[in-house]
Amino acid sequence: MKHIKKTLLIMAISNNVYAITDGTAVDWNNYQDMVTMNCTGTLIAGKFILTAAHCDEPDMIRFSDHTIVASTQRSDHPDWDLSGAKVDVSLWSLQNSRKTTQIHYFSDLTKNTVQDADTLTLFGFGSTSNADIPLHYATVNAEFDPTYQQVINGLFANQGQGIGGDSGGAWLNNNNEIVAINKSIYGTTTFGTNLHYAEAFIRQTIDGWHYPTLANTSNGSATITVQSLHQNTVTDSAYTSGDVQIIGGTCIENGEINSYDKCTYVIESQGGEGNLILGRSDEVIQINKPVPVIDNGSSSSDGGSFGLLSLLLFSGFGFYRRKNSGSEH
Repeated sequence: MKHIKKTLLIMAISNNVYAITDGTAVDWNNYQDMVTMNCTGTLIAGKFILTAAHCDEPDMIRFSDHTIVASTQRSDHPDWDLSGAKVDVSLWSLQNSRKTTQIHYFSDLTKNTVQDADTLTLFGFGSTSNADIPLHYATVNAEFDPTYQQVINGLFANQGQGIGGDSGGAWLNNNNEIVAINKSIYGTTTFGTNLHYAEAFIRQTIDGWHYPTLANTSNGSATITVQSLHQNTVTDSAYTSGDVQIIGGTCIENGEINSYDKCTYVIESQGGEGNLILGRSDEVIQINKPVPVIDNGSSSSDGGSFGLLSLLLFSGFGFYRRKNSGSEH
């Protein structure tokens, strides 16, 4: 596509990031795995943030409960460089696992599942003059350029366009599975990195399960979906502690589990607390854990509260969200 070379040149000389204006706002509490910093990111496997490699590592990452944490290290895709033509993917590590019942799974990234004209939904925070940073989404129609196979051209399908604010936000297919992340924008086209070309990097970096870190039972039971991001084929090795028992599920029934396969555990509980440990001792899903009351004003919690000072610091990472999208970026 004619805009690609210009876009990649922009990426080579600028560290600007992009977001969505005039898109559809959503309740961040319904997308607890999505985070904002100087870019947008997605929580993976409880303790990794998936984002774009061109994003600068910030001093803080903000979560939907208004806590903030710092990443402990970052791993960029080995093919990334500042020319912008390479695989623009990074995984940032967290010191402690984040607690959430809501996650998005990957599609089977061992296959190139995105096709021309597919409708994809992309997410981004942007920046705003309000204290609460809104998460927005827009839809794009996928288009490919054979010169840059790892890049998906996203033609905006309706209202919504990128502006200064976020890269690294997830692109979801019609099954709400992650297939790409935001890369850059030019005119009415946004560009995403096709994660099919990063699937080995994701497995090598995480080499474990992708899972919700919290789950609750209803009428004494729950079905929990997990996804293998292991480098190699694995089999079930889960166990429990506390008031939890495994009573079935496809993770047990299916035998060998390949990379990017999803499977389920069916558990039961008498309503008390417990843990489902997926294999390693740090891969824990807490069951029926009481939810603390979050004071968004001044109280501290895991990672610290998002107070006035943090808000002032955070405001330097973004740009003003505009209501009109007539200019070129």
